[in-house]
Amino acid sequence: MAPKKCSICNRPLTSKNTMHLTMRGKSGKQEVHDFCCFQCVRWFVSPKESESSYKSYIKSDKWRAKSSKAKRKAKRRCQLCGATDVVLDTHHNTYKNLGHEKPEDLIVLCQSCHTKFHEQKNCDVSLYLPAWNVK
Repeated sequence: MAPKKCSICNRPLTSKNTMHLTMRGKSGKQEVHDFCCFQCVRWFVSPKESESSYKSYIKSDKWRAKSSKAKRKAKRRCQLCGATDVVLDTHHNTYKNLGHEKPEDLIVLCQSCHTKFHEQKNCDVSLYLPAWNVK
């Protein structure tokens, strides 16, 4: 049997880290959602409030350190077009691990590629990575 995963971030759940939330779904049936932490419960229950939490996180020292590390790993160039000597952004490929990002959850993009990327819906970054991309 596959281990249960958090309804928000998809982390495996253990007996020590599992939180349950029971509520009525749109169909009127009772639904149980499992979470790994209170932050994930907050994202589920109050996405608008979580958006402001996201903005606070992006301004935090913790995020700045992760972003800097990603840029160093990418050799300070856009991982899509290869541009250097431009302003670089660290973009989340997924928000499943927000606050606990893995290196593969992040990609470094110049602002032009970052804008183009956000214009694409359900975009798989791996389709656009050039052969020289640093992994």
